[in-house]
Amino acid sequence: ELKDYDTALEYLLQSPDKYTEKFFYLGELHLRNWNVDAALEAYDTYIASASIPEEKVAYIERQIEYAEKLQRYLLRVERLAMLDSVTVPKEMMLETCLLSAEAGQLQYDSIAGIDYINQRGDYKLWSQVVNDEQVLCFSHRLLDTWTTPETLPSTVNFTSQQLSPYLMGDGVTLYFAAMDSNGLGGLDIYVTRYNTVTEQYTKPDNVGMPYNSPANEYMLILDEMQQVGYIATDRSAPEGYVTIYSFVIPKYKQYWKDIAPD
Repeated sequence: ELKDYDTALEYLLQSPDKYTEKFFYLGELHLRNWNVDAALEAYDTYIASASIPEEKVAYIERQIEYAEKLQRYLLRVERLAMLDSVTVPKEMMLETCLLSAEAGQLQYDSIAGIDYINQRGDYKLWSQVVNDEQVLCFSHRLLDTWTTPETLPSTVNFTSQQLSPYLMGDGVTLYFAAMDSNGLGGLDIYVTRYNTVTEQYTKPDNVGMPYNSPANEYMLILDEMQQVGYIATDRSAPEGYVTIYSFVIPKYKQYWKDIAPD
């Protein structure tokens, strides 16, 4: 309760099992430390050994559900070669992403997201509020004017909050941030692809770890010309700040095996 988590874990592990409340706090601490198996065991022991108020049972069941989801994500953690990281105020996160001309242009919008304009400057993607929801919109440039904004289909705008779109050079692969209850927590990065035959977008997929975390991920940018990607996240960052991680874009996906929680 005092947020001294390391000390709390040390004493709780030593305390006798007759103090059943220890198992609740062990579940909380293990889950906080991504030690999912130990967290699930502690929660199960607590539920089985204590008389618990109904509202607390409901809370623990939500925690167990989240732990099981985290367990599934931890089975497929992609290997990335990280290059650098820098922590900056959130409103300055684009200044650290030095993109090539071929990667398009990024600029801030009015609702804490990122607007994207393609390399040719004739296609724009952004997020705007429509009926109290943040949805992704697009527009084409015709000579000196932009066409009337249109929203992307509900396949892409699948929650009440989507922002920071980024379209790959292939013109079909779209990354964006979204708030979804099935994600890891906060804003997660999703990817969808446009099928040029059916003229439909695929169902967005959560890109998983380490791109996403229980914190907020605000954008994912992949500069294929420089073979460098950027993740903007507030994991381990002070309030009002984000950390920009740069990494080498992998030629093919590799996943960690038997990855340790730390």
